[in-house]
Amino acid sequence: MAVTSRGLSRKKIRLSSSSMTHNASLCFYLRARFVESLPLVDAIQTIQGLRHLVLLSYSRSTHLGFGGLVAGYLFDPDITDIGEGAILGAGTFVVAHSLTVYPDGRRLLVTSPIRLAARAVIGGDSQVHAGVRIGSDAVIEPARYVAPFTPTLSAQDTAAWDSLAQLGMAADLKNRYGITLSNQESFRLRSMDHLRDVVRHTIQVSSTPH
Repeated sequence: MAVTSRGLSRKKIRLSSSSMTHNASLCFYLRARFVESLPLVDAIQTIQGLRHLVLLSYSRSTHLGFGGLVAGYLFDPDITDIGEGAILGAGTFVVAHSLTVYPDGRRLLVTSPIRLAARAVIGGDSQVHAGVRIGSDAVIEPARYVAPFTPTLSAQDTAAWDSLAQLGMAADLKNRYGITLSNQESFRLRSMDHLRDVVRHTIQVSSTPH
């Protein structure tokens, strides 16, 4: 049975009490756990060209935008849409299903797609659950729990980058691009667009003949 929940535009919530469906899902998740336990799989998943192969080894399809980084774990790649440039931090769990077992032995499997729009960032050790939509440039800070069917989160809805996150971004700019920011400049980092502007401006300045 499939029903559409109000407020989840074009998203399907699928409910199943069929033992055949449950057994198929169990095999799917066991296969996924086996693949993830293999040596070097975590490292391979961070490589753009090879990431799809890892996910397709246990999933029917994948939906990964170009330039993204998946350092976390996707339980349901076939119904999880990762936008271009989106980042899943290490230890992140993205789970588009839940299984309830009732006292009389009945089981109810609920699945609903998850969408992370372009350049969304999910901080490490966070959990994102079924039916969640995270908008472009939104930032979920580390170790957060995003409950099932949480209304769409936008860059304006998510918590502002705190000083610790800003200093971490400044340190990454130094390590990766050799760009050094003053404390005042670090604390002005407020969005991914601003971060890209800093990198772009620095590259333009360094390439200009003196």
